[in-house]
Formats: sequence, structure tokens, C-alpha cells
Amino acid sequence: MEVVAIVLGAGSGQRMGGRPKALLDLLGRPMFLYSVRSFVLSRQIAHIVLVVPSGAIQEAHIQLVKHGLSDFVTVTGGGNSRSESAALGLKSAPNSDLVMIHDASRPCLTTDLVLKALESAKLQSPVVPCLPVVDTIRRFGQEGSGSEIIDRENLFNIQTPQVFRREQLSKIYAETEGLEAPDDAFLYESLGLNVFRFEGDPENLKVTFPGDIGLAEQILRSRGVEPL
Repeated sequence: MEVVAIVLGAGSGQRMGGRPKALLDLLGRPMFLYSVRSFVLSRQIAHIVLVVPSGAIQEAHIQLVKHGLSDFVTVTGGGNSRSESAALGLKSAPNSDLVMIHDASRPCLTTDLVLKALESAKLQSPVVPCLPVVDTIRRFGQEGSGSEIIDRENLFNIQTPQVFRREQLSKIYAETEGLEAPDDAFLYESLGLNVFRFEGDPENLKVTFPGDIGLAEQILRSRGVEPL
């Protein structure tokens, strides 16, 4: 079964000082490089499409060449939204049966999670990695009062990579064009389609704020990654 991976890194990184988040430095390497390498090392991905801001294509390609990964990856420019960037990435991807979509801002992706995602997708699709919510969730009114506790029994934190059937995903993009979505699974749900879950990885954190960089580097160091 042919699989391609799309790594989304076209965000502007406004909360990180304005530099594209995918190109932020982690232990001397651009952030996107870690998830790209995990896909390559899984030996299950036929090709990878890296989506970055149009102005960063050349820089991303230079880094891929420098680290010996350019033969596995096509770099393309993103759009004005996550959904548009994902659709553009799919258009640049070679033919496949399955598509894995992953956020470049989750650099601690492991090959184990990639393999788990593919195993889950063989049984049903689309599939998304999830972790149960463990904190108390409370909803407040606009004035900060009148709160209520939300039952967390069936609440989950959603991660990537998410896995989709290529043919169906293309149709979903056509039917939901212009719809803003936090992830691709949301597009399926907007059309009343089911989304299935599998167990995610607590270390598969999303780098959102400057302080998250140190956490990601700590995880990578614990796995033996040395700074350049």
C-alpha cells in the first residue's frame, strides 16, 4: 500500500517572533527536519511533501540537501490557511493509497507513532492520534464568572499525524473548499462523516509558544539527539 506524508509548516509563526515556525532552530536544525526524518526512518513512506511559506522554499531545500534528505522530499509553498496548505500539499504529492498529514510544529514524532498510525488506518479511516484529557475543564462566562465543569470522560487532545484514504481526501477538499478548519479530520466531521482514534504519544507535543522549544529540545536530547 503506497503512502505519502504531507508535513505542514506554512504558518507565519507570529507567536514565535515572526519567523516561520517550521524553520525555527532546535538543537542546530530546523524544526521540520525532525518529523521528516522520522517519516524517512519508518521506511513506510514513499514520498514526503513539505509545505512552507513561499518565501522559505529555497531555505528549506538547502537544509534538506545539507542533511541528506532532499531525495525523499518535495518542497512546495503553502496557502493562506491550514486547509489550503494541506490541499496544495496533496496536489504536489505523487499518487498513493494513503496520505499522512502531520504538523511540522510537532518535531518529536517517532517512527513508532508513524507505524501505529498506519496500522490503525488499515482497519478504518480516517484515523487521528488522541490522548485523553486529564485536567479539569471548566467553562467560564465572558466576565470570568458563572463557570461550569465540563465532563472530561469523552474528551481527547488531538494530535497528528492523521491518516486518510487519498481518493476520499481529494473529494473532501473539493466539497469543503474555503472552510477554515483546525485539522483535516474536522473537514470530514463537517460533512457528517466518522473519524476514528488511536492512542497518541504524550511526548508528541506541539510547539506553539517560545517556551515550548526548550521542552521539545529536552525530549529530543533524551532520545540521544546531539546539538549541532
